[in-house]
Amino acid sequence: MRYPDATALPGDVATERSLAGPLAPPGTYRVELTVDEQTFSESFEVRKDPRVAATQDDLEEQFGLLVQIREKLSETHEAIAELRDVRAQIEEWVRRTEGRPEGAAVTDAARPVTEKLAAIEQELVEPRITTQLDMVHFPTRLNAKLAALPSVIASADAAPTRQSYDVFADLSARIDQQIERWRDAREVDVPGFNTLIRDVGLPAVLPKAPD
Repeated sequence: MRYPDATALPGDVATERSLAGPLAPPGTYRVELTVDEQTFSESFEVRKDPRVAATQDDLEEQFGLLVQIREKLSETHEAIAELRDVRAQIEEWVRRTEGRPEGAAVTDAARPVTEKLAAIEQELVEPRITTQLDMVHFPTRLNAKLAALPSVIASADAAPTRQSYDVFADLSARIDQQIERWRDAREVDVPGFNTLIRDVGLPAVLPKAPD
């Protein structure tokens, strides 16, 4: 009865258990089964527990906020994955040109770009966490904070609290600031690096489109 999960960030232990999509609110739905090009469909109803005092509007409001959080978390993880791919390409060119005549120029051009990308990534995700135990040793970054919020909102059959909206707004604004920094790097710093490596006859660094 859940909607699709948030986009996962490969290797991110801090959020791998917090990606579940929101539960469908009470209402009428339709299920379809297709076999040998023939489709069968049937409607069904998800009903509220009669012991729950929350109204339909309360539950739909809760669902709406959970969907917003899922979308923001997916956007965050897609931006991190794209950033990491670009940084890996730049680092690969540094490695491949080491010892060659153009190597020093490539290394010098790459350093400020990779440092900027690393600083953005560090705000969004904690790459040093490789096991659940590591989470007590390193800071909780923005993506993990956002991923933890749905468990609070969905802990009861009720409309979200004002504090939940406030936390979501705060985290979203801070994430948007870092994503804007990434977009600026992608549109200004990466093309500048590409100009250099094209001058020495190397292929350009290209951001990978999200799956």
